[in-house]
Amino acid sequence: MHRKSHTYLFFCCFFDCVILKCFFYFPVTWLKDGKAVDTSSSMYTFEQDKKKFKFSIKKCTASDVGQYTAKAEGKKGETVAAFALNVCSPADL
Repeated sequence: MHRKSHTYLFFCCFFDCVILKCFFYFPVTWLKDGKAVDTSSSMYTFEQDKKKFKFSIKKCTASDVGQYTAKAEGKKGETVAAFALNVCSPADL
C-alpha cells in the first residue's frame, strides 16, 4: 500500500513501521527513490524498539520530496512499506 504524507518546509516529519509476525530480528533499510538513505547524515534520525522502526527527517526541505520505502529482509523473504512525501511552502497554508 502506498501512503502519502505532507509537511511544510523546515518542519520535522517521521515515519514508522512495525513488523508484526516475527520472532527474530529483521534489519530494516530505508530508501528514498530506490536508493538507501544515508544513515550517517545528521539530517535524519533512526530508532528501533524491538519490532518498531522509526525514520525522521529533522527539517524537511524541497530536496526531501520523493518516494520512501521501509524494506525488511529475512531468510524467507522480504516485505516493504512505501510512502510519498510532499513538502509544501508556508505560502501554501
